[in-house]
Amino acid sequence: MRRTRIVATIGPASQDEATLKSLLHAGVDVCRLNYSHGEPEDKTPIYERIRSMEKELGRPTCILADLPGPKLRLGEFTGVVLLERGRTVELHCGVHQMSDASEKRLPVQYEGLSAELKQGDPVLIADGLIRLNVESSPGKPGEIVICTVEDGGPVSARKGINVPGTLVDLPAIGPKDKAALAHALKAGADYIAVSYVRTPEDIMPAKEAIAAAGQHVPIIAKIEHPVALEHLDEILDLADAVMVARGDLGVEIPLE
Repeated sequence: MRRTRIVATIGPASQDEATLKSLLHAGVDVCRLNYSHGEPEDKTPIYERIRSMEKELGRPTCILADLPGPKLRLGEFTGVVLLERGRTVELHCGVHQMSDASEKRLPVQYEGLSAELKQGDPVLIADGLIRLNVESSPGKPGEIVICTVEDGGPVSARKGINVPGTLVDLPAIGPKDKAALAHALKAGADYIAVSYVRTPEDIMPAKEAIAAAGQHVPIIAKIEHPVALEHLDEILDLADAVMVARGDLGVEIPLE
């Protein structure tokens, strides 16, 4: 009996009926819906499509709702910007959209980043492919952080940002997570994944929301921040399962 389960992320390239059916027939056990992208309501037809295939498959399907969490991202801008090594780039914190983004200036959605970064801190973009070094930071939110490009390359809108060694003051369950969680519970998700869990307290809002909805949906704690390793025993006591989220964890912590 195979005890390992195969999880597949269902996105724009795989959510049509034919592709989804072929994935499930090929052995996918769990369909992961990533709430970081799009609006929660956009996922309602995907839930319905997955559930409609259970009878044909002869087995139940499992849907994992992955909450966005406090993920740092670039803001919106058009096209691709090429960052060159040795050049200076400004991070405009608190700016969600920038019509004139360039190799010299980029928008960052989270305004608090300019308050938390210090001179010499690394800033990694696009899963660590781009590496910046902070030259100056004003120490207050909603300002501009000046960086030097150490490892350059192309970047586009909403690419993820990692700041190893900097503890970002964002809640694990923010407004966007609450909306996603409410939709997932209403739509009938089988598992809820809480992103960027750092302490057991980060899990509690999701547990309380599930209990308030009168449901018993297991919670998966995503381990992708160094602080989580310091509280791993307590997180294990509270969560029903853990996910080693190798993408961000691999950027935040050296492989060894």
